[in-house]
Amino acid sequence: MERYNWVQIDGSNMMKKFSPGYSKERAEIEVRLTRAMRDLGMEAAYPQKIVEVDGTIGIVFDRLYGPDFREWMQRNPASWSKMAALFAHEHHEMHMHIFSDLPSKRSMMEERIRSSPLLEEGLKDKVLAILKRLPEGENVCHWNFIPENVIFTINGPVVLNWQDVGKCHFLADVARTSVLLSLSVDDNLTKILHGTYITEYLKICGRLDEELDRWGVVIAADMLCDGVAEEKQRLMELIHQWL
Repeated sequence: MERYNWVQIDGSNMMKKFSPGYSKERAEIEVRLTRAMRDLGMEAAYPQKIVEVDGTIGIVFDRLYGPDFREWMQRNPASWSKMAALFAHEHHEMHMHIFSDLPSKRSMMEERIRSSPLLEEGLKDKVLAILKRLPEGENVCHWNFIPENVIFTINGPVVLNWQDVGKCHFLADVARTSVLLSLSVDDNLTKILHGTYITEYLKICGRLDEELDRWGVVIAADMLCDGVAEEKQRLMELIHQWL
């Protein structure tokens, strides 16, 4: 179940309203992280304050006007490949930033995979062996860089939902986007976006498919730890495809 939904309040404000039971402490962490990213130069909606509405927590942001990336592509079908390449460039620009004070995604994944009862021991050992050989990194990694989280405003793209931001090697974040797209709607738009995004990103940074695949194994195993039944089969397919 989705943890939140966006509510337009008025001409100047919008609210990220969380599901019942979501803690104020977690909302405070998101506000702090989002403001830190803005200070670093990221294009992120400004979080004004935390509120409580009908017993649930919300964060009030400056309102953004414009379609998200998926809606923008749907309106311009003749330009899908060009737009997908732009999606890769926007993500790469984010990864140019280094911020050592963010939580380490690599360490978090290692701990989750090592302690998860949802992973068979043999598979767990293989994934951890791969992770051990992967490089450290301090690039800013959004961890939810998907079309629905990129809003195209009159002043350019703005990225939403920074609650899971951390530091890691940039290819880990690319692999995370790849897996998330693999789990999303299976239509021509998503297929073109996914394929072009990966091709363009690897061309920008001069890396190989094999490097991305190794991160993909770890990312898919980490997401298996969430225990989402509907995703298990597809995640296992991706792990075995990339092993």
